[in-house]
Amino acid sequence: MRRIVLIAALAAVSGLAGCLARTMNLPADFVKVEQPYGGPYAVRGISADGVMIALRFERNPQNGTLAFWTEAMTNQVVSGRGYKAAGSEDVASAAKVPGRLLTFTAQKQGVGFTYVLVVFVQGSDILIGEAGGRTDAVEPKLAEIKKALLTAR
Repeated sequence: MRRIVLIAALAAVSGLAGCLARTMNLPADFVKVEQPYGGPYAVRGISADGVMIALRFERNPQNGTLAFWTEAMTNQVVSGRGYKAAGSEDVASAAKVPGRLLTFTAQKQGVGFTYVLVVFVQGSDILIGEAGGRTDAVEPKLAEIKKALLTAR
């Protein structure tokens, strides 16, 4: 009986090896925000000056590529939210999954906003890390934000 339990436990642990942990480290000056009713985010944090950072997961029903999802997310942010693409770079997650980090900017009622998005595709999962806020608040934290987004796993 003990042997069956041990084999079942090992099978469960090895099955988890390919799963994403669905977490990320927040920058030092951010606090974790709990979401009512669970919300769409696995992790969400905010700085004292209102910069948000979050991690969410979506299903990849058609096993779309990183290029496909990068273009789809860019179109959504540019067309749907009125931002302009400001930068793009190849990155890798803490788990060594290739990804794309995108930066967007917008002017709304005379105030500049910056939005940073990272996309990782691993099999049937799409991992999306995002951060944003007023540009004057995001800019000093940008290196920390990017570092945190890359800890996504």
